[in-house]
Amino acid sequence: MAANLGYLFWREYYKDYFLEKPYEEIAGENDKDFEKRQKNYFNSKNTALFNASKHVENASIKVVGEDTELRFTTTYPGLLIGSGYSFGTGTKKGNEFKLGFYFDFTTGMPVIPGSSVKGLLRSVFPKFNEKEVKYNFDANARDVNGSEVFVDENKITEKTDLILKKEKALFTWWMVFQEEKRNLTDIEMKKLFNLEQAIFESKDQEGKPISIYQRDIFHDAYIIASHHSDEKVLGSDFITPHKHESNPALDPFTNPVPVMFLKVLPRVEFQFCLDLKDDNTKDQGFDAAAKKNLFRRIIQTMGAVAKTNVGYGKFISTLNHASENDNLDNISEKEKQPINFKDLIKVNVKLEAKVITVDTAEIVQNGTSKLIKTSKHNFNPGTIINITIIEYNKKTNTILMARVDSPKKYSN
Repeated sequence: MAANLGYLFWREYYKDYFLEKPYEEIAGENDKDFEKRQKNYFNSKNTALFNASKHVENASIKVVGEDTELRFTTTYPGLLIGSGYSFGTGTKKGNEFKLGFYFDFTTGMPVIPGSSVKGLLRSVFPKFNEKEVKYNFDANARDVNGSEVFVDENKITEKTDLILKKEKALFTWWMVFQEEKRNLTDIEMKKLFNLEQAIFESKDQEGKPISIYQRDIFHDAYIIASHHSDEKVLGSDFITPHKHESNPALDPFTNPVPVMFLKVLPRVEFQFCLDLKDDNTKDQGFDAAAKKNLFRRIIQTMGAVAKTNVGYGKFISTLNHASENDNLDNISEKEKQPINFKDLIKVNVKLEAKVITVDTAEIVQNGTSKLIKTSKHNFNPGTIINITIIEYNKKTNTILMARVDSPKKYSN
C-alpha cells in the first residue's frame, strides 16, 4: 500500500525536529552547526517524501463513467496546490519547505478539489447578475425616477463593472461557441447568462432551481499516472522574492531569498471527473458532450489552481483531441485509440501545427490529431505555424513542449 503523502508532509515532517537532540545541546550550537543539522534533517525528510510519491496508478477513485472523464498531463514547471496554507518554522535556510500544500484527506494524494475545478471553469464566464439582465445589459440604464441604475453607494461605479463584464463576454463567446465577435447582442449575452446559471447555479431560464438529479457535478481531479521513469509525482521548486526586511522602497535592490516549496512535477497525469447532464442545458442547445468539449478547452486554455500566470497549472490533453462536431460516443471511441507517432517525432524535429490558444496548438500525424503545449505566442486561432519539438517522452510517445518558430500561413 502506498504511503499517505499528506500525513508525511503535515505530520511526519516536523515529528522529530524538536526532539532530535536534547535542548541543552541545541542551545549550545553555533549558527554553522545549527544550519548543517537543519539541512541534513530536512534533506532526509524531503527525500522520504519524494520517494514515497511513486506507484500512484491506483490512487484515483472511480466516480463517473468514461464518457465524462477528461485526462490531462501537467507541463513544465508543474502544478501548485494549497500554497496559501501556513507552513514552515520561519527560518530562511535549511532546505525546508516554506509553503503549504493540499492533499486529499483520505488517500493522502495531491488532488484538485472539485470546488476548484468548478471555479476555474466558471472563471471564463462574465458573471452577469440579475439586475444587469433586467436592464438589458445597458450601462446607461435609468430607473423610473430617472436615476442611474448602475452606481453603488461607495462611488465605485457598477457601470464600469458591467462594461468590463461585456468585454469579457466576447472571450466567453469565443470559448463557448468557437466564434470570434467584436460585439454581442443582448440576446447573445442573455444566452451566456442562462448557460452560466444552468451549469453553475442550477437555475433554469426562469430562475427556478433545477432538480438535483439534473445538476452537473464537479468531482475532485486525481492523479492516475506519472510519466517519469522513476514514477515520482512530487518535486521541489523555488521562488526568489526580493524583500527588504524594514524598507519596502529597497526591495528592488535587495538580494533574493529563495523560498522552497512542494509541487506536482511535470508529466503527471490527472483525471478530471465530471458528472454532466443533458437536460439542464438542453434549452440552450448544449448537451453533455458539448459541455465536455467546452470544459476541455477551458482547462487547456486557463490552467488550474495557483500561479497560472507564471506557467504553473498548465496541461496538455493526454487523450486524442476530439472534433467539436463529434457526438459523445465518437469522442469516447477516439479517446481509446493510442497515438502512435513512431519515429516521426523527435527532439528538434520541425512540424506544422494549427494554433488553438496562446500556448496550445494542434498537429496531425498518421491521421491522428493531437493537442500539444507550445511556447506563448500572439498568433490568432487557426493560424498554421512552424514549431520545433524541444521536449519529447520517447517512452510514452508524448510531446511535452514545442517552440513556436514562425507563422506558415493563415487558414480560411
